[in-house]
Amino acid sequence: RKVAMHVAASNPLFLGEADIPADVVAAEKEVLMNQPGVSEKPANIVEKMVAGRLKKFVKQVTLLDQPFVMDDSQSVKDFVASHDGGSFAVSYFARFKVGEGIEKAGKSFAEEVAELQ
Repeated sequence: RKVAMHVAASNPLFLGEADIPADVVAAEKEVLMNQPGVSEKPANIVEKMVAGRLKKFVKQVTLLDQPFVMDDSQSVKDFVASHDGGSFAVSYFARFKVGEGIEKAGKSFAEEVAELQ
């Protein structure tokens, strides 16, 4: 229940690091490489900076690596492992957003008012 509340609050995109598609990682790396001031630094420093920022990105978008909302001193993975003697694990998750997937008629406000009269 607490993990479900965490998913609702933090909106993770992936379960774990292994679930992130390579094209998403490549796109994020490209964004990081094109940030202002990065091109002026030596190549070895840039690689370390990008690696650190990619690690931070992974922690933000993966459920298991995110800091747990109710106790940010541990990750979600650590929280799950510490409950019920580690007898269960998170294998997938789904997040539903209110109103998501509902098709809305493309009427203008004026048309809606005209229908009421």
